[in-house]
Amino acid sequence: SRCGSQPSWERSSGCSVSEHLDERPKRAARPVVGPARARARTLDGPDFLAQIAQDYYLHDENQDAIAARYRISRSYVSRLLRRARETGIVEIRINRQVRRDAALEAALLERYPLERCLVVAEPSSDPAETLRLAGRLAAGLLAEVLSPDTTLALAWGNGVRAAVTALTPDRLRVRRVVQMFGGLSGTPTEIMSGELITEAARVLGAQPDRLHAPWIVETAELAQALAEEPDIATVLRRAAGAEVALVGIGATGLGSSALLFNERYLSARELAEIDTCGAVGDICGRLFDADGRPCRASVMNRVVGLELERIRRIPLVIGVATGRPKVRAIKAALRGGLIRGLVTDSEVVRDIVAAAEAPSA
Repeated sequence: SRCGSQPSWERSSGCSVSEHLDERPKRAARPVVGPARARARTLDGPDFLAQIAQDYYLHDENQDAIAARYRISRSYVSRLLRRARETGIVEIRINRQVRRDAALEAALLERYPLERCLVVAEPSSDPAETLRLAGRLAAGLLAEVLSPDTTLALAWGNGVRAAVTALTPDRLRVRRVVQMFGGLSGTPTEIMSGELITEAARVLGAQPDRLHAPWIVETAELAQALAEEPDIATVLRRAAGAEVALVGIGATGLGSSALLFNERYLSARELAEIDTCGAVGDICGRLFDADGRPCRASVMNRVVGLELERIRRIPLVIGVATGRPKVRAIKAALRGGLIRGLVTDSEVVRDIVAAAEAPSA
């Protein structure tokens, strides 16, 4: 790839170019194209734009050499390259390393029973960007802990999506990717459980195990019957037996959790019951209180998926969650030992550490 035209701070971070064209070996010598042949081409057509881009980005030829070959001006070559980027023939991606805050990571590891903790040092003013950075850290952590013999259990939601999106299809492989709880038909496609399972399995070269059931059903009896149905029982058993799980940490009333606990699925009585039991967050649709204890709300009996106690027994449960609105839920998950790995941002950790150091904590 060609990074010479990028500013120095971008070059130091790493630069890669992804083109919508086939990469072919560089030839030792390229003949000059005569005027008639050059003008016969559609000079601003996609094929010619791709050829110019390939010469420049893949073959490392300068604009003067390209201009001479095709008998066009150097300024026209520059315009064609710009058009190739604008039309999506060329895509330039700057990969800057995500800075971590080692001091805050250590502070959290000292206070809670965590095995791994990764903290985004400089959260963005845009919450979505901060979550994207956390997703990149989570993907890197997965690359460290996964192996070809691993079964990865997967929840769904924005945090899990950020990590799955950041996974790269290199030599990282696992045996299975298994869904931890049922899906939600009204969920945005990009965070839906089935789609995330399929994408993660594709990148990791694994067998996907999808849970073909909704996250919640009409009655506790139906939820129990579904959990005992052979195909669903097999998926849940594999999820419970996973070596690693990747989950989001929901805060009641926010984000993905707001898609679950609302009037569409719950009665007014059930919503009031959730408030009464002191729920502050959820993992896989399972509510917990400020101490990380499972909420005994009756609606939990209608959920199809792993219970918190079974999730807790998975050797390494990695939670991905960012943003101050999720501080209470993250702190509760830590207190209850619901997660053994955490990927979050520095603002969240500062608030948690400050609360832990306060006299009333």
